[in-house]
Amino acid sequence: MSLVKAGISGIGWNTSSRVLRQLVQIINYLILTSLLDPGAFGLIGMAVVVTGFLTVFRDMGISFALIQRKEISHKLFSSAFWFNISFALLLIALLNLSAPLIADFNNEPELTLVLRVLSLSIFLTSLTILQQALFEKELNFKYVATYEILAAISGAVVGISMAFMGYGVWSIVAQYLTANFLTSLFLWFGSKWKPAIEFSWEEVKDVMAFSLNSVGFNMLNYLVRNLDKLLIGKYLGKEAFGLYSVAYRILLLPLNNITSVFMRVMYPIFSKLQDDNEKLKEAYLITTLALSIITFPLMLGILGVSDVFVDLFLNEKWQPLKGLLVVFSVIGLIQSVFTQTGVLFQVKDKTNIWFRWGLFTAGTYGLSYVIGLNWGIMGVALAYLIANIVIIYPGLAIPFKYFDCKVSELFLNLKESILLSVGMMIFLFLIKYLLVGAVSNLVLFIILVISGAGFYILMSYIFNKHNLKKIYSLLQRARS
Repeated sequence: MSLVKAGISGIGWNTSSRVLRQLVQIINYLILTSLLDPGAFGLIGMAVVVTGFLTVFRDMGISFALIQRKEISHKLFSSAFWFNISFALLLIALLNLSAPLIADFNNEPELTLVLRVLSLSIFLTSLTILQQALFEKELNFKYVATYEILAAISGAVVGISMAFMGYGVWSIVAQYLTANFLTSLFLWFGSKWKPAIEFSWEEVKDVMAFSLNSVGFNMLNYLVRNLDKLLIGKYLGKEAFGLYSVAYRILLLPLNNITSVFMRVMYPIFSKLQDDNEKLKEAYLITTLALSIITFPLMLGILGVSDVFVDLFLNEKWQPLKGLLVVFSVIGLIQSVFTQTGVLFQVKDKTNIWFRWGLFTAGTYGLSYVIGLNWGIMGVALAYLIANIVIIYPGLAIPFKYFDCKVSELFLNLKESILLSVGMMIFLFLIKYLLVGAVSNLVLFIILVISGAGFYILMSYIFNKHNLKKIYSLLQRARS
């Protein structure tokens, strides 16, 4: 199978998985927000910030290094597996010991037990992270997509069932653990590779130079992306944290699901093109174009319907989400452009530069959060938006120089997607102006979704046909 065909197939399976999982998550969140208050989401959000940070270290970036490498020995894989297990047990021990201190920091005693129970997820994921890397290196995404969907559905069923029975925050904990357990189970039994009883520190150390810089950047990136939540949880309380984290999940989680499809598939493909700048540039530009055709209208479409969505599906406790969703939609649009820059640093073996860039962005985001905190959760969100605007140009220009691409080339490549998405947003605002008060929120929401999608598709066919043909031609070549 050619790289193009494998890439298209991988994106197809990943897209199917993400779309179905996103539908499950949307339904899951709509039901859970009607059964639980913002405080429950705030509490679980505090715990997930901590466990998510530890997950960054779960294999010290070795799995990415193994995907990037052209030749890998069985001994290296086995050594990496036992390293992962040992390190995971160390992380679990540290988390259990520090859980009371983290709970005290957040002024939430219940957080101690929640953290200790969720620490099981670190061990579950460490068992199969290399099996996941093998599937992705071989571009075998069909099986991965299947188990991800089954795990997401099972987790949602468990979580909703427990919420109906009155288990509160523990229903969300059970949902996380169920999904993680089934994911690990499917990966372990679905992979042909199993670890041997052998270990070589020299083999592991050999890939550390690459992986440690990646881990360093991911650590800084994670801290920066969650510092806003830590500050909100500490100084504004779990209710504010719940509102902010749910807004983040409603808007940026769908974006992350979509962009991760492309990153997950394109990373091994970009790795194979790492020595050919012209082909790497072509692959990057067409992938970003395809991504923008999906993410730009999605982000600005959510901006256009966010107030109607909150009034229709959520109760009075969730009204502050309206403003947060507007701000996060613009942040999401900007961040969708940055999606593959980290992949570029990695495939060009410039993770040391990536780490330095991470230090700069960490300072920029961190300062913005501290300043924004003075104006509550909306102040933090607006400060986050301003920081994204400040770093957009250098964040693209730095990795682009390593494969001879200009920032202007990227934006010229995306200009139709930008203009058509803005036009669709204006169209949605016009419909709301004409129909608000004249029809029910349900009818208005349906009209907005259908007409917005129809407008964007029609305008794309008229004004963006050449780019659509470019992507269609790629699909045709993949099938041949």
